[in-house]
Amino acid sequence: MKAGKLNEPYIAIMKDGKLSYGGNQEWWKGRSMLGYGCGTIAATDILLYLDLHKDYCKGKEFQEEEKGNGILDAEVYEKCVETMRKKYFPIIPGLGIPGWLLGIEVNRY
Repeated sequence: MKAGKLNEPYIAIMKDGKLSYGGNQEWWKGRSMLGYGCGTIAATDILLYLDLHKDYCKGKEFQEEEKGNGILDAEVYEKCVETMRKKYFPIIPGLGIPGWLLGIEVNRY
């Protein structure tokens, strides 16, 4: 198997004085995100990365000042995730977000 690598730095979130590369559903207190938010987190991370590095993937959901150099403050990141959850990646209680819906919504973005 051939290994792949990113051409640009991945997004990082500054949380409690430490960098996290990508988000973590355990940062949320609500049961739905805590238990079933992995798809929402992963999709938001990917779209933030693409928005930051690819002009053709820029969306109006992420503000330029929020992204900065690719290191987001945890509060800004959580706001981005909540925006994406409400608009594109809803969590179905007890299920999360099905893969087929995840794919449709990433393409809709």
